[in-house]
Amino acid sequence: MPLKEGVSTAQLSEQVMSTLRADDPSVTLKRVEFVGPQVGKELYENGALALLLVIAGIVAYLAMRFEWRFAVAAIIANLHDVIIILASSRSSIGSSACPYSRRCSRSSATR
Repeated sequence: MPLKEGVSTAQLSEQVMSTLRADDPSVTLKRVEFVGPQVGKELYENGALALLLVIAGIVAYLAMRFEWRFAVAAIIANLHDVIIILASSRSSIGSSACPYSRRCSRSSATR
């Protein structure tokens, strides 16, 4: 759950636990973990680097596997697919996070 302005992680954790306890009183919290902004940035950078290396490996394989005319077409098709997937996942993430985002206007958040 995204944090709302003025709500700490401890308060949010307690809200979730109270909701769960309403359904099942035997629910217990085993542990709480927090990923800070520095770790999140490092995970983001490592993921982006891994994605670029995978794309480079696929492009190299396609270039060696096919004749140059077919290799160019296969590389363009492959990169097109990657761009479509990234764009669609980005738009679906943005729309689901919109009600809690500061970027959303009040009218779009209440629809």
